[in-house]
Amino acid sequence: MPPPSPYALLVHDVHKSYRTRRVLNGVSFRLEPETLAGVVGPGYCPQEAVLSDAL
Repeated sequence: MPPPSPYALLVHDVHKSYRTRRVLNGVSFRLEPETLAGVVGPGYCPQEAVLSDAL
């Protein structure tokens, strides 16, 4: 088992497509514990894709 991560959320190299449309291309980020952050972008689908795949 890998050691525990010091991050509250770690997302690395996420790719997502809906049919032929690429909505995410290599998204990576990390959040420290007790960090407040928002995911902003056009529409809702890319943000939902990152968070649903990460959780």
